[in-house]
Amino acid sequence: MNHLTIVLALIGGLPDTWFADPILPLESAQNEMRRWVDAQLKPIPLEGRTVQSWEHQRTAIRDELLDVLGLRDIWPPPWSPRVRVKETLRRDGYTIEKLLYESWPGMAVPALLYVPGHIPPEKAPGIVSISGHHYRASKAADYVQTRNVNLVRRGCVVLSYDYMNCFERNTGGDGDGHDPVPQGGGNDHGISAFSFSTRCPTTLEVLDARCALDVLAARPEVDAAQLGFTGESGGSNSTYWIAALDERVRLSVPVCSVSTFDYWIDKDRNWDWHQRPPGARRVADIGVLLALHAPRPALIVTSKRRTDDLEFPWEEAERSYQWARGVYELYGDVAKVAHDESPTGHGYQVDKRRELYAWVERELLRAPSGIEDDLAVSPEPLETLRVGLPEANKTYHDVFREWVAAIPVPPVPPTRALALSFTTGTRRALEQKLGLPSSREPATVRAIREAEADGIRARFYAVQTEPCITIPVAEFRPLRDGPLATTLIVGVRARLRPEIESVLASGRAALVVEPRGAGEVDWGGRRTDNAAWFFGRSRVGQEALDILCVAESWRSRRDVASISLEADERYGKAALFATAIDPEITAFKTTLPATDRAQFEAGGRSALADVPGLLAVGDLPQIAGLVAPRRCSLRVPDAAPYGWTQDVYRVLGSDGLTVTDAKSP
Repeated sequence: MNHLTIVLALIGGLPDTWFADPILPLESAQNEMRRWVDAQLKPIPLEGRTVQSWEHQRTAIRDELLDVLGLRDIWPPPWSPRVRVKETLRRDGYTIEKLLYESWPGMAVPALLYVPGHIPPEKAPGIVSISGHHYRASKAADYVQTRNVNLVRRGCVVLSYDYMNCFERNTGGDGDGHDPVPQGGGNDHGISAFSFSTRCPTTLEVLDARCALDVLAARPEVDAAQLGFTGESGGSNSTYWIAALDERVRLSVPVCSVSTFDYWIDKDRNWDWHQRPPGARRVADIGVLLALHAPRPALIVTSKRRTDDLEFPWEEAERSYQWARGVYELYGDVAKVAHDESPTGHGYQVDKRRELYAWVERELLRAPSGIEDDLAVSPEPLETLRVGLPEANKTYHDVFREWVAAIPVPPVPPTRALALSFTTGTRRALEQKLGLPSSREPATVRAIREAEADGIRARFYAVQTEPCITIPVAEFRPLRDGPLATTLIVGVRARLRPEIESVLASGRAALVVEPRGAGEVDWGGRRTDNAAWFFGRSRVGQEALDILCVAESWRSRRDVASISLEADERYGKAALFATAIDPEITAFKTTLPATDRAQFEAGGRSALADVPGLLAVGDLPQIAGLVAPRRCSLRVPDAAPYGWTQDVYRVLGSDGLTVTDAKSP
């Protein structure tokens, strides 16, 4: 037992005030994350003020959005939509084909194709016309039928499919414990298991729309250069996404869903997974999505002011419209975009349909139809328009499981050179997946106070790790000359007395980092969760950034010989990520939760990854492999997957890894 151990034993430990007294002012600690979120909610700049500069920016944004949606390798889809016409209904002046097409291999979408009885020699415009979350009827809803019949009587070919989870696609509960959901829910709203892959529900929503356009464009009656797309609410979401990504959409008419991602973040108003691709706001807001359609015609229709404020306030739609209008101004054609405030509330009522017909006649038919107003329509019975899904048609959960299963576990690099190359590439990919800033300013360290007791000096600091974020850091050092090896401990200071005293007893200095959301700094609740999700900056990634910044800052000090890192299970992943990224952290010790693959399998439909798409970079055993050949001690629920990590250590000629199975006695 050394002198310090004896001293600690005699005094009964360190003073209580060193653990209990706050470091940061209360107001600051409570509002750090609110200010951080506010700082993120700034309009995306329009680069330059020329068409050329915008088109360069547009290309980059589209490419990034394809990455956000996991579409880059399947855009355009390499599979056939496998159109199957099940039945044709003959009506006065038009026919209705009941058909299926596949928006994902094995996932058939039931749809109705309205075809005019007379097609002119120059062919007819094609329009995709879909509902929002009308769980019971969707493509067969009365107002959707009315819209479609009016369009087909005006000379358009109209494709209407069941919106995600609605009518025939409402195939079960939503995975949140309500199975089946009485009011619908249809196998997606509560399914978060997609988060373990690089894709999301918006991926399938966009593919539904893309493949619908493929079906229309392939029809001999349709002029593929004259395609339109419209839908309300959720279907409006589909409208502005597909119009942003697919240039075949000539006319876009989103109705009652244009808002801003920023509003949904700030007010916690985005409940549907399909409205929130992880990382989307880092690339675009809804106004940018609208602008990607320019200079092609677009009509944005919003509900009457104050009737739809929960998710889609008029002011937010106007903000998005104005961003897009700035791009239309570059093209010198602001008449091609408009924002219409409806006199009615949420829905696609007759006043909104009249606006649609006027824009269709002007922009697609290029001539008045001669039909006045909204023709009266006798809706078909629901069952008449049922197409019928094939047996074993894939559900959303089936597809999500398929996405995860398609992500391979990388092979163990067989040579030292390949192992080092794997480390370099994976480290870079991990930083990107965590949303770490591409260039980081050094942390700003401000001393708050210090104290001494029986051979130990305690110093307390406020450390700014990025703009708007200041975290508390406490340092405990034996009073001894010369640089000391330092153990950085991640967690809440008030709960770490035994760990700190153990480090001091070994003759090392203890550096306690409380990341944002831990201890003093309030996380900020779902508002911050929304920002973290939309900006692709997961909570655990933000925690890792705080750890990295403190480690880098202290390592530059003359009185610090080295930095090692340890954390309990709550901060184990963040600490692992920081150690994997920073090769100068000399050693690592932690308890880890189950691997992401194990959590996916155990969590079922409601499993939620804390870093969306991490498996594409690597699971915890692969991330732990980036620590090699440094000393690493892991306590894990199941040691078997870490055979991969052991193999990497062997390739690098290191015996520094210790893996303890937490289930072992």
